[in-house]
Amino acid sequence: ILGQSVESIGDYAFCLCYNLEEIMIPDAVAHIGKLAFHDCSSLPSIDVSSGNRNYASVDGVLYNYDKTTLIKYPQGKNDKTFSVPDGVKRIEERALNNVPYLEEAYIPASVEEIGNLAFTVSTRLNAINVASDNLHFTSDNGILFSKDKSTLICYPENKKDITAYTVPEETEQIEGWAFYGCRSLTDIKLPEKIKSIADRTFMYCMDLKNINIPREVTSIGSEAFKNCMSLEQIKLPSKVASIGN
Repeated sequence: ILGQSVESIGDYAFCLCYNLEEIMIPDAVAHIGKLAFHDCSSLPSIDVSSGNRNYASVDGVLYNYDKTTLIKYPQGKNDKTFSVPDGVKRIEERALNNVPYLEEAYIPASVEEIGNLAFTVSTRLNAINVASDNLHFTSDNGILFSKDKSTLICYPENKKDITAYTVPEETEQIEGWAFYGCRSLTDIKLPEKIKSIADRTFMYCMDLKNINIPREVTSIGSEAFKNCMSLEQIKLPSKVASIGN
């Protein structure tokens, strides 16, 4: 339990506190910094005092006071499914990142923004579903895209129903870490509209054997194919000008 006089919790304040099991945010806290509770693997709930007028907790999940922003889903929460409450407009960066028990997530129509890596590195996550009337995002067989599918945001790490996946032809961008840890995939076909491959996009795709690099690709990010142990070769197109570490 934090002291009643605490007004601010800094960036990364409790990050990597693996043994933290309980926390209560008191009335006076008016600011919680970036990734303040990231990778607290034993923390099942982030509780907020009822008198706090800046933050709120619902079933242990941390929100801003009016519940328009989902700040953090605690890593130690052992629920298998989670529906983002209707009315939430933004899901913060890494809000549901590395939550080992979650198998399915649902995004309502109200969500307009999703921060970086919001759903990645969640080892049991097999589907991210989106309300059909959401104007900003969509889900195709549990895979998260922008509404027009121009951006593939996250391929759930534990999705196992297919081994060969063709990214939609309208997709122009794949976010970094999007396929992280997708060990069931052996074949991935990328569309010709892709012009770059972001950092760590296919990292730990351990069974990946075949992937094409579209001819318009000019850059490949750092560790894009790190620990793709089954991938023996990649044919690079002539336009590739930079490759990260």
